[in-house]
Amino acid sequence: MSNFLNDFSEPALLKAIETNMQGTAVRWGQLIGATFHENEESAWFDSDVPMQLGNGVFRTQVAIENQDKAAEKLIQRFMDQHRPMTWLICPSTQPADLRERLQARGWFIDNAPGMALDLLSLDERAAQADGLDIELVSDDTALKQWLRTVVIGSGMPEMALDFVLQIAAQHHFTPMPEVQFYLGSCQGEPVSSSLLFLHGGVAGIYCVATLPTARGHGYGTAITIAPLLAARAQGYRIGILQSSQMGLNVYHRLGFQEHGLFSMCMWSEQG
Repeated sequence: MSNFLNDFSEPALLKAIETNMQGTAVRWGQLIGATFHENEESAWFDSDVPMQLGNGVFRTQVAIENQDKAAEKLIQRFMDQHRPMTWLICPSTQPADLRERLQARGWFIDNAPGMALDLLSLDERAAQADGLDIELVSDDTALKQWLRTVVIGSGMPEMALDFVLQIAAQHHFTPMPEVQFYLGSCQGEPVSSSLLFLHGGVAGIYCVATLPTARGHGYGTAITIAPLLAARAQGYRIGILQSSQMGLNVYHRLGFQEHGLFSMCMWSEQG
């Protein structure tokens, strides 16, 4: 029996997007050597990494009974750990106003609509951009190039690049069937990136980035479509992602439809 999701109903798509996102959190936590915890209210990981991405809550289901008091107690418990953190908020998260509660406590909120696409509707020509060569990362050197492209193309701080390169140095590249890194190069120089995560019956796209000097040539579109075509060739029917405001119109043109709001909420004592 196939594990590929073919159900395009709203509940099925929301669950698939959430499951895929939670899967990326778990995979990331494993990579950095985090410790995982879970109870009825939440699931989270923590580590010694002094960055918001080093500690994260990826599931929250506070019971309806006494929810207000329980939610505030849960937030305070995580903040009392004095660790920079990221908290994933999904449509199924309870309490439903957790996003607003965190914002009131000083957390930075990054909202992104969940989006889904029928992979059978993809036009293969959209994966082509003049002068762009797309390769699947297969060794340590290409992985470091991919990481630099993601960090610089996404506008992350320099300390983030130092951190991810340190992680890469600790772990030699190991092929994983569910995680694939795509690197786009122009005249031999890396310019764009994306990540394909196959989990929850759908093909998730993450880490789409293009260097500032290489924008406006369709590279971001091409590096998004290439892994989705690869997933389609493997039998996947549905592609999902979460879009920034910058990429929203591009994804709409490709045929992605919006399904729910997802948020990455970030906090540190330093602000």
